[in-house]
Amino acid sequence: MPRFQPRDAPAAQASFATVERFLITDTDIACGNTNAINEEALKEAYDNVRSQHAPPVVSGTDLLSQIESKLRILPFGCESIDAMLEGGFREGQVLEIYGDSGSGKTQLCMMACARAAARKARVLYIDTSNSFSSTRIVTMLKAIPDAKDHLEEAVDRISVVRAYTAHAALAALDTLLQQNSSVFSRSSNTRPNLVILDSIGAVIAPVLGAGGSSRTHLQGHVLLAAAATLLKQVALQLNAAVLVTNHMVGGGGGDGDRGGAVGGAGPSRTTGRNLNENEIKRPALGESWSHQCHCRVQLSLPPSEGYPWTAVVRGSTMLTPGKSVAPYWLTSAGACAVAPAAS
Repeated sequence: MPRFQPRDAPAAQASFATVERFLITDTDIACGNTNAINEEALKEAYDNVRSQHAPPVVSGTDLLSQIESKLRILPFGCESIDAMLEGGFREGQVLEIYGDSGSGKTQLCMMACARAAARKARVLYIDTSNSFSSTRIVTMLKAIPDAKDHLEEAVDRISVVRAYTAHAALAALDTLLQQNSSVFSRSSNTRPNLVILDSIGAVIAPVLGAGGSSRTHLQGHVLLAAAATLLKQVALQLNAAVLVTNHMVGGGGGDGDRGGAVGGAGPSRTTGRNLNENEIKRPALGESWSHQCHCRVQLSLPPSEGYPWTAVVRGSTMLTPGKSVAPYWLTSAGACAVAPAAS
């Protein structure tokens, strides 16, 4: 416990040996025990010490006001998905998108990236599978009325980190926290408003599901726990919206906590159905990961040609899971709520 060293009342040092003792002492008792401090000076000292050493006390009303006034909602740009999420995804929270290959996970990430940059927000895009395309970002920005005349400025707000291993991805997140650890850097224009990790499953699932010693499997769980901690720290400490993607895996009769990196027949890219109908598909990374994000959205492939892709909330701290299904179509412009016109 740090020592209490009052600047305005040297005589108080004998009565309050530590910050803890000072904070838990009633002001009336403190004034009576220490004649050298008047009530106004004591209250000022309390405020100074609390601001430096004690966590702030926030009422529910004040907390709601902070959420409504300070936490921005960033849209994807697809009306049906944004409506399902009541406007989009929120700063200070972690949103996971998972689904089969071809369901539009990276498309939505790049749409969110372009929309955020167009709104003068800074974006950090951590690419683990070499799926980021600057050409696609420029195309999406040109389709946004507010950004098409300021392409260079919008592109400059996007930073891309290539991280092809779990350790590289974690290092990128840790570096981000270190660079923005001070109050001054958190309030500067360099702080990212949106952090995208596409994809977390691509770098951690192989370690979780790799055959071999239990030591390797344990290492995978350690990496997963570290990733969850860092992602939530980025969201909380930087007040940033965090968007991560994950893939689906087949049941294969294996341990769900092993991440399912291998095993099981893959889905049909046309219908999204399992080639082995007895399999139950699930998100990679297992049960221990499923409770780490504030919101989880599942993307599904069309059941047959002519039908839309669908998105549904599977877990959320603010929304009702499964309340509504958002249909969307994947086009050259990204995910759209309206079916493209037949050529």
